[in-house]
Amino acid sequence: MTLPARGDEPDNPTRRAALAAAAASLLAGTRPAGSSAAAVTSPAATPRPALPFTPTLAPPIEAAKKNAFILIPYGLFLLGVAEGGRQHAVIVNWVMQSAYRQPQFTMGLRRPGEFGLGAGPASDAAHAALLRVRQLSLSFLGSDQAPLARRLLQASTPDFMPPPGTTFHTALTGAPILSTAPAWFEARLDATMDSADHTLCLCTVINAGNTTERGLLMDRDATARPRGWLPGPAAS
Repeated sequence: MTLPARGDEPDNPTRRAALAAAAASLLAGTRPAGSSAAAVTSPAATPRPALPFTPTLAPPIEAAKKNAFILIPYGLFLLGVAEGGRQHAVIVNWVMQSAYRQPQFTMGLRRPGEFGLGAGPASDAAHAALLRVRQLSLSFLGSDQAPLARRLLQASTPDFMPPPGTTFHTALTGAPILSTAPAWFEARLDATMDSADHTLCLCTVINAGNTTERGLLMDRDATARPRGWLPGPAAS
C-alpha cells in the first residue's frame, strides 16, 4: 500500500477521531476501544511521592553539594560595559557557550546586593549599566594572569580604574577590552532571566579577537578556593 505524501492526504474525520481517541487512551493508561493489546501503564498514572523542598540540607548532603559545585570548571573573564562617558569592568566566571547555529553564550552576573564573586560597587554598577545599554565586552583571562584577576576582584569604586601596568583598548561597543587577553568578545545582550541571586544573560557575539594560544585562567587557580566543606571523620 502506498501512503499519500505528507500534505496530500485527504481530510478524514473518522480517522482523525480514531487517532485522537487512541492518543487519549494512551495518556490515560487504558486500552483503545477494540484493541487486543495489553493495557498501557502510563507513568503519570503511577503515584509518586512529592520531592520535599528543603532550604536547609542535612550536613553530609550540604557538604557533598558544595564540593560538587566546586568541581564544575569555570574560567575567569573580565566583563566590560561602557555607558556614556563611563566605563565599568568586573570579573565574572559563569560563562558558557549556548548555541551552535548562532555565536551565543550565557553569562551569570551577580545581582546587586547579593554575595558572590566580585561583590561590591564595581559589580553593581556594571550590572545596572549592562541592563541599560545591552552591549558588552568579555576579555578572557590567561593562565598567567592570576595576579591581575585578584587585583580586579578588589575593585572598590563603581567606575573602572585600570590596574597599573595594564593596557586596554576599545572597539565597537566602547567597553574596555584587556589588550593582553588570550581572546575577547564584544556582544549584544539579547535576553535575561533571573535565578535566585544572579541575572542570566543570553548574549550574541558581534566582534571578536584572538591574540594567543595560551590557556584560560580557571577560577579555582586564581582564587585558591579550598574544599572546606568536607565532612569530618565519624565519631568513634
